[in-house]
Amino acid sequence: MNISSPARGVYLYSCMNCGGPEGDDRLQRGLPCPRCLRDEVSVEGILDVARILRSRGALRKGSLLDFYARIEEEARLVEELFARATGSRLWSAQRAWVRRVLKGVSFAAIAPTGVGKTTFGIIMSLYFSHRGEKSYIVVPTTPLVQMIEEKLAFYAARAGLKPRVLVLHGRLSPRQRRERLERLEEGDFDVLVTTAQYLIRNADRIHRLAVEKWGRGFRFVFVDDVDAVLKSGRSV
Repeated sequence: MNISSPARGVYLYSCMNCGGPEGDDRLQRGLPCPRCLRDEVSVEGILDVARILRSRGALRKGSLLDFYARIEEEARLVEELFARATGSRLWSAQRAWVRRVLKGVSFAAIAPTGVGKTTFGIIMSLYFSHRGEKSYIVVPTTPLVQMIEEKLAFYAARAGLKPRVLVLHGRLSPRQRRERLERLEEGDFDVLVTTAQYLIRNADRIHRLAVEKWGRGFRFVFVDDVDAVLKSGRSV
C-alpha cells in the first residue's frame, strides 16, 4: 500500500474521529486526520484504526469512527454466534442484513426462498436475547409459529444460550394461553413469536405494554413473509 502520496484535496468535516478537515490521501487509506493519528500506518479496516486510537486514548466516543467500529465488532460477534448455532457461515447478503439491523435501519430483506432469511431472523433474535434485549418474530400461520419455536430451541441449544421464548398461537390450551398472556403482560420473555393476525388484533396492547410496563420496546422485529401482513390496512 502506498502511504506517501500527497493530498490532492482537503475536505471539510471529513475526519471520522473528530469531524475536522482531512486530505484525500488519508481518506483513501482509511486513516483519520493527522490531529487524531499523526502516524501514517497501514491498516486493514476500520477496526484496526479504532484499536490504534483507543490504545492511545484518542478515539472520540460518539464519533462516526466509534459508531462504525462498534457495529463491526458486534457484527463479528453475530457471525461467531451464527457459526456456533448453524455450523455454517453467513453469506454476503446476510452479512449486509446484520449490519443494517445493528445500525437500527428498517429494511426489506428481498431474496429467493431458501437462502436463509428466516435463519437470519432467528439468530439475530438470539443475539439480542443474550444482550438482554427483546425481539419479536411475526409469521403468517400457526404451523410456522411452532416451527420457529423449534428452531429457536435447536439453535439456542447448539450455541449454549437459554433465551426466554414466548410463543402465542391458536392451538394453546386455555391454561397455556392464560399463563403465556400473564408472561406477556409482565414482559417475561426475550423473544416473542406470534402470527401476523395476532399482531394485527393486539398491536395497541403490545405497544402499550412496551411503553408503559416493560420499560423499553423491541430491539428487533422480524416479519417473515411480509406480504401476508401487508394485506391488512390496520397492520400497515
